[in-house]
Amino acid sequence: MIRIAAAQIRGLANIFNEISIDLETLPPQASWSHYVGAWKERLKKYLGISSGNDKMELENSEDLVRLEILAILDRLTGLDAVRANTSLSDFSQTFQHWLERCTVAAPPKRRWSGRAQRHRRPRPILPRTIYPGPQRGRFSSDY
Repeated sequence: MIRIAAAQIRGLANIFNEISIDLETLPPQASWSHYVGAWKERLKKYLGISSGNDKMELENSEDLVRLEILAILDRLTGLDAVRANTSLSDFSQTFQHWLERCTVAAPPKRRWSGRAQRHRRPRPILPRTIYPGPQRGRFSSDY
């Protein structure tokens, strides 16, 4: 049996109600760029995702996901050229579709630096050379 404190349930219900009221303020018809602006405001308000966030690092996978979400929203503004106004339902479905089909590459692994890297690097296998001349056919390792 799972027990959840009443305060946690009230807190969750309050957040749900606030988001619900916030989403109901969106107009049923608007431009793509209007909806993009509205979603960016809500992403910043509820998840702390904003384009002006200087703390994002390209080595952090969570920051890469945040940047990709914002990039998708920026690309959606280009749909204003196709159709000036759209419904909230069409915007939401398109945004969801683009989110589901995007990929984010994992950040590169940190490399060892300096002296530690030299010791971890495998040594190259050098080819054996053949000397021309009277000892033709003899390898350098045979000497």
